[in-house]
Amino acid sequence: MSWYEGIYSCGHEGRINIIGPTKDRQRKADWYFSNVCPECYKKYLKEERENKNKEAAEKSAEMELPKLIGTEKQVAWANSIRIEKINALMKKNEKIAEMLERKGLEKIPEENIGIKEISDATDYFIRVYTDAKWWIEHRRDDFILKEIIYLYKKHLDDVVNKDVIEEIKKEEESLTVLPNVDNRKKGIVRIKYYNSVLSAEYIRNDEFIDILKNLGYKWNGSVWTKNISEYTGNANDRIADLGNKLLLSGFTVQFPNIKSKEMAVSGIFTEENDRWVKYNTKIKKLTLTWKKRSDILYDNAKKLPGTMWENGSMNVSIEFYKEVLDFAETMGFSISKMAYEKIEKYKQVESKYDTAFVTVPNVNKLSDEERISKSLKSDRTIIEDLIDD
Repeated sequence: MSWYEGIYSCGHEGRINIIGPTKDRQRKADWYFSNVCPECYKKYLKEERENKNKEAAEKSAEMELPKLIGTEKQVAWANSIRIEKINALMKKNEKIAEMLERKGLEKIPEENIGIKEISDATDYFIRVYTDAKWWIEHRRDDFILKEIIYLYKKHLDDVVNKDVIEEIKKEEESLTVLPNVDNRKKGIVRIKYYNSVLSAEYIRNDEFIDILKNLGYKWNGSVWTKNISEYTGNANDRIADLGNKLLLSGFTVQFPNIKSKEMAVSGIFTEENDRWVKYNTKIKKLTLTWKKRSDILYDNAKKLPGTMWENGSMNVSIEFYKEVLDFAETMGFSISKMAYEKIEKYKQVESKYDTAFVTVPNVNKLSDEERISKSLKSDRTIIEDLIDD
């Protein structure tokens, strides 16, 4: 490493540090000093950028492009970036036009669009994106024609179906309930139901999270969800249950349908039951399960014939289904679909058993005293010790 002094082509003196093989250092130094000095180069780049921005501004005005929004420096730079991107898009469009003409096609088969659609999509893209900051942040992106066309088609779809979109917005408004309470929370909890899964979206809030957790919802990384199944009950009941608790806690709620909204507001819905009579296919027995600890349930379920407590449930042979059903009705247990089917199947088997009226044996069994007395009256010899004095 060595320092070399010299005069740059701009006339300014300077000093540079050269590393590498000794035999190449002088050649490298001569090359560096053949250029302008660093300060002059910075000045040159600044002037070049300003000239480029000025040309871009003039070109934008000439093309009647929409004015960009931002600070003076942001707009100046973004204008240049936008012109570069537009030129690149125009070149792509020209190549596509040449390709279509060469093949005798009016539209691109894969996209089903022609030159007019491409041109309109490009114009729309340029007209919509007027934020200078956006162009600066995407200055290194290679704008794909498919993405631009997608944005344009989405725009056309929104325009054509504007009345439908407005209808959906009005419906969402009608499904949103504002609680009449003093401690009303800001924002809206949006409850959605799709593909047997309930979800609830809201900003982070401890009270909101506690309500969801108590109702068995799980965090999936983006929203709180709950799978709807036979054991949770009807989806509308679960939506109404959640909505009712949220409204009472001061949350504004948007429901997925009018029925669940009305159920939540009225408070008329079936609460989720955690007491179930199920059927365990592995051990082939009825099982009684419940979530909340209850000594009363345990003690009374234990009195059922042949019960066994295992893995958090009370197992009972299906032979005692009558006792199980009586217990379930008394203690508010629901019967699962499989348990019901197995019970009905067992009833059919049970109905095929022979029914008989069994006669009690007519056996007149003598007592020991009667036996001895009878023996004494007979001619048989008996042990003398057995004879009373």
